[in-house]
Amino acid sequence: MKKSILSMVMALVMAFSCIGLAAAEEGTVSFDAKISADIPALMAQTGAAPAELPEDVQKALNAVDAILNTVTLKGAFEKEAGEVALYAGDDLMLSIGAKKTEEGATIASTLLGNQVLFLSNEMVQQMQQQMQQQMTASATASAGSLNELQNIDKEQLGKDIAEIAEKLSKAFSEKVGEPENGEFTVDGMTFTVKTPVNITYAEASELILNSAKELLGKDSMKAVLKAFSQKGDPIEEIDKEIEKIKNQPAEEQPELSAAIYSNDKDNNYVVIEMTKKTAATETEEAKEEKVYFAEGLADGTARILLTADAGKEDIEFSFTANEDNTSLLGKIADSKGMNMDIDLNADKAGNLVMNLAIKDKDVNVKASAKVEAAEGDRKNFAVDVFANDSEKALLTITGSAGKGEDKLISVFEGENITVLPLEKLASGEDAAVTGQLSLTATANLLKAVTVLAKNLPEEAADWLNAQVKQLMAPKKPAVTVLPHAAE
Repeated sequence: MKKSILSMVMALVMAFSCIGLAAAEEGTVSFDAKISADIPALMAQTGAAPAELPEDVQKALNAVDAILNTVTLKGAFEKEAGEVALYAGDDLMLSIGAKKTEEGATIASTLLGNQVLFLSNEMVQQMQQQMQQQMTASATASAGSLNELQNIDKEQLGKDIAEIAEKLSKAFSEKVGEPENGEFTVDGMTFTVKTPVNITYAEASELILNSAKELLGKDSMKAVLKAFSQKGDPIEEIDKEIEKIKNQPAEEQPELSAAIYSNDKDNNYVVIEMTKKTAATETEEAKEEKVYFAEGLADGTARILLTADAGKEDIEFSFTANEDNTSLLGKIADSKGMNMDIDLNADKAGNLVMNLAIKDKDVNVKASAKVEAAEGDRKNFAVDVFANDSEKALLTITGSAGKGEDKLISVFEGENITVLPLEKLASGEDAAVTGQLSLTATANLLKAVTVLAKNLPEEAADWLNAQVKQLMAPKKPAVTVLPHAAE
C-alpha cells in the first residue's frame, strides 16, 4: 500500500505542478467531459457478433455501456490549487486535488476522508528529481550521454549557428537576379515585382551541405555529436554526398527554379519549384517528379504551400493564417497504400473544426473534433472516432471547458482535518497509520462504487455489485495433501 500511495502522490505532484500556469489569475478554470461508446459496433470491429457472445460477456458489455453513460469527469483549477472529480449522475463518486503552499503541497481526496497528505518542498523536489532521472535514463539510452549534453556550450553553439546562417543567407542573396516589374498572380495572390533567384540544384545543395559541414566542424558541436553517438564521421559522409552531386551529370539533376514575389505593401512570397526526370526501367515508365514550395505573407495572410509528386509518395500541404482565420489542409499518400488526410479550420472567436483520416492495409480510422464558443469564456467540444468506414461514431467525447463559477470541493485544511506528513509514511515510521490509511481508502472506494451502483440501471448495478463481491471475497488457501496423509 505504501508504494501505491507514493506512486499516486508522485503522479499528482507532476500533474498539478503547473496549476499556476493552467488557471487564470482570478477565478476558476474548469472542464467537464463525458465518454460514450457504441459497444456493439466496437465488438463488431473485432469480428464478434454481440448476439453470439456468451450471456455473461453480454451482461458485462451492457454494464460498461451503462457506466459510461452515467459517469462524468470534471475538473477545476484555481491559481494555487486544482482537482479532478468523478460523478455518477449528479452524485460525487470520488475526487482528488492538490494545493500549493509556501511550505510544500497538500493532497486531499475523498478516498482519504478527513485526512490529507502533506509534502514538504524538499520532498516535492526529490520526487521531481526522481521523475527527471527516470525520464533522463530513458532519453539517454536512445539519445546518448547526458554528461556530454550538459557539456554543450549553448551560448557558443548559438553564435556558431547564427554565423553560418548569415553566411548561407549572404550566399543565396548573391544569386538574386534583377527585379522584373509587372503583374504576377501566384497561388491566387497578385504581386507587382518578381525577383528571380538564379541558382541550380547542385549549387543550392552544395551551399547547404557545406554550411552543415562547417557547423559540424565547430568545437561547440563536438559535445552534441558525442552525446548522440554518431556512427562514423558525419563530415566524411557530407563530403561523399557533395562529391556525388558534383559527379552527377547535369541532365540527371533536378531542375530548380526560384523567385521572390513582392509588392508595394512590403509583402514577400518565395516560390521554389523542382522537377526531376526519372529514366524508364524494365518495370516502370519514364516520369517527372515535381516539388512545389511557397512561403510568405501577402494581403495580411501568411501562407505555406507544399506539393510533391515524388513517385513513392505524394504530399499536399497548405497552411494559411490571418487575423480572422487559420486553416490547415494536408494529404499524404504513398505507394504502399497508406493515406492520411487532415483538414483544420479555426477562427479568432475560438471555434475550431478538424477532421483526420488515416488508412492503410491494417488501419482505417477517422476522427473529427469540434470546438465552439459558448457562453462567457467557455468552449464546448466534441470528439468522434470512427473505424472501417462506420457511419456511426464508435467513441464520442463531449464536454466544455473555460472560465466558470465552479468551486473546488476538496478540503485541504480545517479543524477536523488531520495532516499526515508523507515523509513519515514513506519511511514506515508508523505502520499503524499507514495500515489505517489503507483501510480508509478501501472503505471510501467501496462507497464510491455504491454511489455508482445507485445511479445505474438495475441489471448493470447487479453486475457491478457481483464483481465487487467476488473481488472482496476472501481467497481460500490452497490445500496440499501430503502422500502419507492420503494413506
